[in-house]
Amino acid sequence: MALCSRMKKADPVRLLIGGLGLIACWPGVVLAQATGSAVDSEVWQAAAEASALHERPRWHQLVHYSPRLAGSVRSDIHSPEFFLHPDGANSSQAELQATIEAMFEPVNGLDESHAQCRFPARLLWLQQELPQVTGLPTPECIGYGNWRGEGGSEITSISLISADGYLRNPSSLYGHVLLKLNERGYSPDPGGNRQNLLATSVNFGVDLPSGESPLMFIGRGMLGGYQAVFSHARFHQNSVLYGEYQQRDLWEYRLDLEPEQAALIVAHTWELLGKEFTYYFTGSNCAYRTAAVINLVLPEGQSLDNRIKPWTMPHDIFNHLAGTQLNGRDLVESVIYYPSRESELAADWANLNPAQRTLAQRWLAEPDLTLISEAALSDADEAALLDVLLAYSSIQTEYPLAWNGAPGLTELMARRAALPSRAAPAQPLSVQVNGEARAVPGAPAPVHRANYPTLLETSGLWNQEQGPGAMARFRLSYYDLLARPVARPEFSELSMLDVKVTAFEDTVQLRSLDLVSVTALNVPATGLPGTRAWSGRLRAGYEQTGLACTDCGAWFAEGGPGMALGRPGNWAAYGLLEGRLDSETDGVLSLTPRTGLINHWGIGFSSGLSAAYRWPVAQAADSGDWLLDAGMRVGSSQRWDVRLRWQHWDTQEARLSLGTYW
Repeated sequence: MALCSRMKKADPVRLLIGGLGLIACWPGVVLAQATGSAVDSEVWQAAAEASALHERPRWHQLVHYSPRLAGSVRSDIHSPEFFLHPDGANSSQAELQATIEAMFEPVNGLDESHAQCRFPARLLWLQQELPQVTGLPTPECIGYGNWRGEGGSEITSISLISADGYLRNPSSLYGHVLLKLNERGYSPDPGGNRQNLLATSVNFGVDLPSGESPLMFIGRGMLGGYQAVFSHARFHQNSVLYGEYQQRDLWEYRLDLEPEQAALIVAHTWELLGKEFTYYFTGSNCAYRTAAVINLVLPEGQSLDNRIKPWTMPHDIFNHLAGTQLNGRDLVESVIYYPSRESELAADWANLNPAQRTLAQRWLAEPDLTLISEAALSDADEAALLDVLLAYSSIQTEYPLAWNGAPGLTELMARRAALPSRAAPAQPLSVQVNGEARAVPGAPAPVHRANYPTLLETSGLWNQEQGPGAMARFRLSYYDLLARPVARPEFSELSMLDVKVTAFEDTVQLRSLDLVSVTALNVPATGLPGTRAWSGRLRAGYEQTGLACTDCGAWFAEGGPGMALGRPGNWAAYGLLEGRLDSETDGVLSLTPRTGLINHWGIGFSSGLSAAYRWPVAQAADSGDWLLDAGMRVGSSQRWDVRLRWQHWDTQEARLSLGTYW
């Protein structure tokens, strides 16, 4: 019997001899294992060097390298613990060599610091690219094991989540993108575990300082003034934050991935948690960084973010996502809509008849159930009415109904409990990506149906003072008041870096440069007490202070509050009272009362009218300027539209424009 073989009997003498022999041969065992690992490490190092593995795009994606001058690279990650070589942030070759070496390091008990535990995505990729070896250690990675799940809790599918834009938070003006890691058993089909609220969501964002203004955030964000990290939470927390507190709709795009592709994404998100990146408002943002994770499983050279332009917005990701194929199939398997509480209330209110709406308003003014009893509604109609009132009370917590010790609300809940449940479509609602064969009543158009965010526009124009001319326009993002009313807040404008240049017979001039322009016309969906919100407008930049002049530019900031009324999805009338500071008047305040009307005649046609009077407060009341504007848009495509516009400001101007979106 060899000394290091297994003994068959528990004989004391043999135990003693075997124990001594084991002690004698143990260093040799360790040496043999270490030697085997070293040999395998050298095999991998040689194979990596021979194939120039450090130059592969996938390796650069895993370490988030970006190209620099003279062929050099630098990782976008600033956290030193993300690298295994002292110069790993700047040398893809050194980091790859250090990674291979670290993968073969001996295991020291429950060593969570082992490279295989810290960088499981790197290991998965190396095992795909390099020869099979037998000497690779197998550490027990408890943290990573818990992250990816096991058995029934194993993560087997990936979703991208889109949250609507949120004008109260500057970091979410353009919407938000995050990942959702779905456990085994999750199904988006009716009757399945569709929301999967305990799933893990992975979020990239800035911990914004309290009280940071939108202009300050945009300014610092454009210049890389913040650090951002990947973090995680239960999807339930996102659902509550966005859908119940911020009243933002969510869209889930479930991806059709092979198991090994989903495993690579799960592994890489583990590597990224807590790692710091420089945040850029239009570049290294939630959309760009989340897309970079999904790009790991796309064919090399293919990307969800638009490589043609050096900026990425949330809509870019979903516009491209819907047309992407992987494994010979559409990348998107299904799209699911999670309406906010406010959206659900608006949909339920729209389904009430006039008599039910009148009863609702009377009960809110005087919570007395006899009003409802005397109406003699059918059980179904009464249940629909009570559901609206209960949904309303869950949103309007400051309205004095619940709010007075809530005797009326308690009676309302008891009466609703006595009625049968209403037949209602299962929430959330599912829609198709390609084609509209399964359009779902009540679900708005999904995010990928929105206009592409960047605009290039050319115009022919006629100016009463300067004659015929032309105008070129570039807008970085996103939409204006006349844009297609699809997958965006209606009756709103959100644009940044909007540049217009005009050319006449002998002059070329910068007509305007809007750094940011935000308008929110809040048309109440129900008209119920407490649902009417202030409207407002904010705009800042540079412009010619009139249509007749060629050298009268001024820097300015203007904006103010107002109110709006109208019919959701159709029209909005508004009035605003704005203040303006500009360099032409040396900072003297001007007041601008403004009124207007916006009409959406379906997706393909919109029109708008506005009238304003700008009065410098230090001058006589009749010394101001009238600003009149009328425009229309034609076109239902995501890619183009045609516009006609007439303006009066010192003189008159008309122009016809063709816009392309990309």
